[in-house]
Amino acid sequence: MVRAAVFSGLAALMFACAASAPAASPEPTASDEEGRLTLFVSNQSFADDPVGITIRIDGEVVVDEEFPVKAQDNWIVFELRVPPGEHELTMRSNTGIEADAALSIPSGGRRWVSIAYWYNLPERDRARSGGTPRSFSFTVDDEPIALA
Repeated sequence: MVRAAVFSGLAALMFACAASAPAASPEPTASDEEGRLTLFVSNQSFADDPVGITIRIDGEVVVDEEFPVKAQDNWIVFELRVPPGEHELTMRSNTGIEADAALSIPSGGRRWVSIAYWYNLPERDRARSGGTPRSFSFTVDDEPIALA
């Protein structure tokens, strides 16, 4: 019975202290203010299989890997924290192709980006098929991207 009274008294004291203390408002941290970037990267070329792709944001390497084509729609996902603001994204392949794109990240927001490497040889069976030159495609969205 004495134990119950002691525990009851402690519980009442803890409740009273918690109820009278002002609620702390957490200060935003750098990670709360940083935006989140989901980056999808794919090699869409059977002719260049695998292809090395390096991706930089503001000169800093964020991806540097070999990407096999597999069945083409082989998207590799990278989750990144990026400071809010305007950024330059650079894509480069080991075949010598380079492309730049602008990327805007909102404070505490999210962006989804897809980058695909393309190259197809001309088809001999088709008179007008000129193939696809080596290139990158770049798509950015403020909502999740549906990839096949």
